[in-house]
Amino acid sequence: MGKEEERVRAVGVDLGGTNIRAILVDRQGTILWRERGPTDAHLGPETVIDNIVSLVSHVLERKGVARELIEGVGVGTPGPLNPHTGVVYGAPNLPGWEQIPLKERLEERLELSIQVENDANVAAWGEYRFGAGRGAQSLVCITLGTGLGGGIILGGEIWRGSAYMAGEIGHMIIERDGPSCNCGNRGCLEAFVSAASLRVRVREKLKDGGVASAIRPLVEQGEEVAPERLYQEAVKGDRFCREILREAGERLGIGLINVIHILNPEVIVLTGGLMGAREILLETALKEVEAKAFPWAALRTRIVPGELGDDAGPLGAAALLFAKHQEVEL
Repeated sequence: MGKEEERVRAVGVDLGGTNIRAILVDRQGTILWRERGPTDAHLGPETVIDNIVSLVSHVLERKGVARELIEGVGVGTPGPLNPHTGVVYGAPNLPGWEQIPLKERLEERLELSIQVENDANVAAWGEYRFGAGRGAQSLVCITLGTGLGGGIILGGEIWRGSAYMAGEIGHMIIERDGPSCNCGNRGCLEAFVSAASLRVRVREKLKDGGVASAIRPLVEQGEEVAPERLYQEAVKGDRFCREILREAGERLGIGLINVIHILNPEVIVLTGGLMGAREILLETALKEVEAKAFPWAALRTRIVPGELGDDAGPLGAAALLFAKHQEVEL
């Protein structure tokens, strides 16, 4: 058997509301193959599980990998879950996902070891093992996307909390009477810093007919303006777009200060779609941290963009299998 055949591998799966992504990876973090398929979440849990099985099977078939060389399949999924039993208690954007024994169902179908973990946690683990957090022992990964998620690594291990709910950074309340959040509270960090909250903020502010902006025609036509577009117009000199991003950056800075003061990690990694506007968003946030965080703590926390992009989740999910079987060279 040659060296290529001897390489131990795992499959990492990122279960999203729209798409499922699967990668075949070796223990050094080299991606050997990748596939993407629809989630079909509206068709219910059984169809989604069928789609995961089909995608993983297709990855293994395309590469012709012997089952004995596969450590297993790591699955990052949204929602509260028990990582030990692999039961998903509920999942946003996945209708009908209540008390779903995902680990058990996938092990029955795939006949491989399965590890189920929260999607934000596997993204954090991916950046910790193979990305911007390499070499650190403590890391907080904040995903700035449609919502705002978080994963925490302490002492080289995922910190899940007593109810496996640690890392809900988007739902720290930073303004008591702030805007409504999807979680039902008001003033959460996510209600200020997320793609969804920026869209709401833009629409509300442009209700005032006296506000001038290049994106006004787009909003009036019902289009959703992406953070990248806000950034592009801000760079061109659009004061409205720059102000929207600056306000979000200030709130992000407050969130970062809280993370630094409570956890004081070595690294805070920022990932997700909003990082397309990071030159304004992150610059403003860092100024807030510099002005208000305890200097001794802030100086020892690096705040950096993620390095892995969309691969952070599936890479982290796969790497959990290697760690579980002590195959990762830590």
